[in-house]
Amino acid sequence: MLSRNRFCILMTIGLILSVFVTDVMGENLEKFSESKNGTTQYYDKDSIKRKSGTVKVWTETRFNKKMKIGVNS
Repeated sequence: MLSRNRFCILMTIGLILSVFVTDVMGENLEKFSESKNGTTQYYDKDSIKRKSGTVKVWTETRFNKKMKIGVNS
């Protein structure tokens, strides 16, 4: 019974810590482009990986809230 309680407590602590660790890591975004309509593009400095001549990186595009969606006429 004692070992089962200890296991449950350790699993609960592990779950709580795993949630907080992802929040602490966060994003390390750097702006690299901004258009006239307010769209801004960022890249995550922590995600840059180089392998055999290829570079992989996570990017994020934030659109202006006032921008209209659809075809311009």
